[in-house]
Amino acid sequence: MKLTTDQINHIDYVLRNDYSFEHFDDLRIELLDHITSDVELSIEKNSITFEEALPNVLHKWNDEIACDRSSFYNNVPKIVGNLWKKLDWKYNICVLPLTAILTFGSIPFIKEVWITYAMYSIACIGLVLGIYLLNLFRKNQFNTVLSKYAKNKIKFYVGLFLFAIILNIYANYSDGDLLSRPALFVVIHTTLVFAVRTIIMRKNIKIENQLLKVI
Repeated sequence: MKLTTDQINHIDYVLRNDYSFEHFDDLRIELLDHITSDVELSIEKNSITFEEALPNVLHKWNDEIACDRSSFYNNVPKIVGNLWKKLDWKYNICVLPLTAILTFGSIPFIKEVWITYAMYSIACIGLVLGIYLLNLFRKNQFNTVLSKYAKNKIKFYVGLFLFAIILNIYANYSDGDLLSRPALFVVIHTTLVFAVRTIIMRKNIKIENQLLKVI
């Protein structure tokens, strides 16, 4: 039995409002297709109504679509949280060690002015990436698993980046030289974060193009 448009819209409503998929268009569309198929199969197999079949199917999917309150990402569906954890391991976990290596690697050259010039050069790259990233967010047409991940705490990182640059410029001005680098770690770290988020948003463009074909 094929579900009616109203019944499919009802499943979509439930996913949006009862299971927090409102901001994950790509995953919601995919789940809607799977759950609709499961409901149709359940109706045919068990000779029951749509109203009886839907709760049973949702219960079967509950472990994936409900929020995992014990997880770090406890305000999103478990399936989203699991995907974000994989992204953490793939991208973010490498950012901190690389930041530490670059920061502590500069210690032998602590009295060298070129390190400060290098830091400001990295800051310029970070600024360009930050502007480009914000432009990608502005053009974003759908809320997807990748775009929401890329936007996560981005305002914090932008604020931290700008604060660090201003702090370092003030320290250099006050000292009358370019040997002070209190913002080195933050500048490197946030620039790498911007680079990672840009890579993710570029991948998101492909997903948006696929969604445009579906919707």
